[in-house]
Amino acid sequence: MANDIPTLRRVRVAKAPRTLAIDWQGGGRDTVDLTGLIARREVFAPLGDAAEFATAHIINNGGGVAWNCGADCSATSLYIIAEEQRPMKAREFSEFISARAFSLNEAAELLDVSRTTIQNYRSGKSDVSATVATSVRAMIREPTVLYAHFRPVKRGRPRKVA
Repeated sequence: MANDIPTLRRVRVAKAPRTLAIDWQGGGRDTVDLTGLIARREVFAPLGDAAEFATAHIINNGGGVAWNCGADCSATSLYIIAEEQRPMKAREFSEFISARAFSLNEAAELLDVSRTTIQNYRSGKSDVSATVATSVRAMIREPTVLYAHFRPVKRGRPRKVA
């Protein structure tokens, strides 16, 4: 779905509050938690009521979801929220580091974590934190974010000061 416009095939209210279970045209399934959207956007406030949230239905041939209160959300916005809520896998994290030829020190400096943490994320020994995943995805989507924060680290051992 990387280059396609996301289209909804099926939408259901999931078990968790304020959460939709979504089946995408062309395959794929996500559970999307809309708690943040409901809390931060006034137009979605009525969806805090479980009965109103349960009125979710597909509109525009899969182009979005609407509720009886008049609120609606595009399939593209739902897809972006779903992507952001997915746990980042070690492979995705490692590809980000490798594709940019970052040293462990550079990656650690950029993401404000230790070298060991970078190694653990790359190997899958530790789960990538949501904060780091959000930062990495922002830098992938918009390289200017990376340029704003990246500082090259000189390679090799530092010279001894006499």
